[in-house]
Amino acid sequence: MSIFRAAALQEPKPESPALLFRDLKGKDPSIKFLWEHQGKLLNDYQQIHLNDNDVAVELPTGSGKTLVGMLIGEYRRRVKGERVVLLCPNKQLCCQVETQARKYGITTSLLIGPQKDYDPVAFARYQQAKAIAISTYSGVFNSNPAINDSQTIICDDAHAADGFVAAMWTLRVDRTEEKQQKVFERLYSALRVVVPAWLRRLIEVNSGNPADKAMVDLVPSVQAADHFDAIREAMKAAEGTDLIHPWRALADNLEGCHIYCSPEVIEIRPVIPPTMMHAPFHRANQRVYMSATLGENGDIERAFGVKKIARLPMPLGWEKRGTGRRLVLFPNVSGADPVEVFKGVVGVADRCLVLVPHGPAAKEIENRLSGKFKILGPRDVEQNIKVFTGAKNVALVMANRYDGLDLPGADCRMLAVVGLPTGMSLQERYLIERLGAKSQFQDRIRTRTTQAMGRCTRDEGDYSVVLFMAPDLLKWCCTSGNVQGIHPELQAEIQFGLEESENRSVDDMVALAKGFLAQSNEWREVEKTIVAKRDAATKVKDATTEKLAKAAALEIDFVYHMWSGQYEDALKAAVKVTEVLEGGADLKPYRSFWYELAAQAAFHQYRRTRNEAFREQAIARTQNAMGSTFGLKWAGAVLSYLGSQAAAEGEELPSQEWFLELSGLLEDVGVVGGKFEKTVAATREDIRSTNWKRFELGVEFFGRMLGAKTKRFTGSGKPDGFWLFGWWFSTVFEAKTMEAPDAGISMKTVGQAALHEQTVRSLGLLPKDVPCTTVIVSPRTSVHELAVPHAGEICYTAHDEMGRLFDEAADAFTHVRATAGNSSDEVLRENFIRVYKERKLFLTDIRQRLTANKLSALSVIK
Repeated sequence: MSIFRAAALQEPKPESPALLFRDLKGKDPSIKFLWEHQGKLLNDYQQIHLNDNDVAVELPTGSGKTLVGMLIGEYRRRVKGERVVLLCPNKQLCCQVETQARKYGITTSLLIGPQKDYDPVAFARYQQAKAIAISTYSGVFNSNPAINDSQTIICDDAHAADGFVAAMWTLRVDRTEEKQQKVFERLYSALRVVVPAWLRRLIEVNSGNPADKAMVDLVPSVQAADHFDAIREAMKAAEGTDLIHPWRALADNLEGCHIYCSPEVIEIRPVIPPTMMHAPFHRANQRVYMSATLGENGDIERAFGVKKIARLPMPLGWEKRGTGRRLVLFPNVSGADPVEVFKGVVGVADRCLVLVPHGPAAKEIENRLSGKFKILGPRDVEQNIKVFTGAKNVALVMANRYDGLDLPGADCRMLAVVGLPTGMSLQERYLIERLGAKSQFQDRIRTRTTQAMGRCTRDEGDYSVVLFMAPDLLKWCCTSGNVQGIHPELQAEIQFGLEESENRSVDDMVALAKGFLAQSNEWREVEKTIVAKRDAATKVKDATTEKLAKAAALEIDFVYHMWSGQYEDALKAAVKVTEVLEGGADLKPYRSFWYELAAQAAFHQYRRTRNEAFREQAIARTQNAMGSTFGLKWAGAVLSYLGSQAAAEGEELPSQEWFLELSGLLEDVGVVGGKFEKTVAATREDIRSTNWKRFELGVEFFGRMLGAKTKRFTGSGKPDGFWLFGWWFSTVFEAKTMEAPDAGISMKTVGQAALHEQTVRSLGLLPKDVPCTTVIVSPRTSVHELAVPHAGEICYTAHDEMGRLFDEAADAFTHVRATAGNSSDEVLRENFIRVYKERKLFLTDIRQRLTANKLSALSVIK
């Protein structure tokens, strides 16, 4: 017998990807046929898109997306002899895809972990085009990838890839990581003078307050340019750390980057990853993007830095139909304690998957559940998911992982989504939180929400309870424009869940979960309501979709022009972006962002040529940015740096911080439900009460309705209330509501009030350069003569005037709340500003009303 392998054992070349499935050897006996929609997609691919450079395939969760991608890859490997790699977001999903491929009878090479540890036999099989490589995105998107000559690249879960792709060009220095502390300190020192002053205070004080740690702002490129050499010097401290890899991709292209800063993280990155400058990606004959939700606003193009991607849309019949059934419950609308509802409902099942947006939220959830469940994290299940699915009384808590984890059938019937699924990059947080550009990310939030809801329902017969926790997620689900953009099946489940969750006790919510999981006949009858809602619903595009889609190609042009040093061309592209984004409130903040990018390009062209016309352009575009949104705390400094005669005039108001407080209160009291009316009624009585404890309680909620951060103190000698409006103005209260009105305000009262400002400053609640006004609230209308010499700048407000002011604020907030369910965040902000200004309740109005009456101006009695 010959020891040689005959050359005749060549694999057959299939006629099409769909027919290839029939010829696959070694398939699992349970996998007999392609679904009709899979065959239709594969035939359309071959007939229309076989030779496209970039093509995207959309298939809902649980509808066989991975098999479609594998068949495309296997067809190109066999027919064209191409090296094929399939990329997944994480190692756990890579292992999962490899297991599926074996069931399909497709040969693969699993290449995950450090490149030096790749199995040489598996790598050789890929390199010879004898197997499809399966790797993470970092397997291709790194500075020196071993997988560097793929001819077909299949991007699985492409909707989740933006962070993984951008990571190659993102320097993220985290001061909480021991190995990065020194780098952070040196990098911050290099940038300190151009970090916005308000943020410098937070970085250097390092208060430990979670709200302070979450703050983020832009370090403008115009000013940072003078410090690029200092940045390069500071980054020498990164030698020997993982930071050196992204730094090498950025070091010579800082002009094309943005710098974002928070108290714990500094992030340097281009706005969109310049993937076409990365040969292992650019040289591929075809790139295929597999996604459950492609979106229509250009997000997939932005994520991969590709201007034009052809689309294979979702097959007919799937526009209404989903996979599995979910009972969505909302603890925050139940009227019961949301935390107790959460604990009670998750205890119904043996296992619970908990998805949160970031690490701090994961820690909080772990603390809540640790007494009830054993807690697992992503590393525990990276190689073997059975650590979770084979256990009882266990919770798997995953931060910023809304897809890439499939838990079919009895593997997991309980899912909790805690918090709105926004991203963790500083750029995304800057756009959403600082500029208020949430409309630009609505498709991304919808995608993450959709993916999250499908983790435990993987086929048509599957079912799970889904808990939507946290006020911000509830507010998003109560806003019709947000939910109308997702699949009708999910729309119906969310609407049903809102209706079923309202006015329920903890026991009621637990009973709902148990009844659903039992899949009883009673539930089968109730489920018809969801089906009817689904059939009546349609998926509606955002009004912004078309403009954002049109802008995407221009945005990508901008990035490549900046990366190539073509600053004048970049300026032209950025200006075109701002023109496309014109009109309506929804895109104003995002348009402001692109005005700033236009200013960046103009400035770098001026720096290169010293042509004054480009300096004037930089000034004009910065002024445009200021006029399009709030929260640009750096803009005045940039204008001064550029020598503008029109550098910011007047005082800078913390309008964005003010709106975020009002929006946060709206989340807490709910866009729907009776919690708000009950709270307002109780607070109205508290504000008018002569009992000082009740008045203190009322002042806390009252201040929030005016857009202030508030604090209520305990213990004697402390203020009776504290309101802080950004880093602009603050008020401390001394309440004497119980006193008889026929006497004068005493020297003792004035003495107590005079110490309150010192108290809040000593507690670190107020930086030294933020003004603070002390206000005495009393039914008395005169001051005792002994108190007059000590009155100083203390102000006075009559007790009944506080009651009237509260009624005005409650009416204004109620008026805006009535429109919130149909308003984007950008429109909501404009509504708050318009209504509060009309009613003399805006920032400057409140300061004027609180400081109008000086204590020393009251009549004096003996």
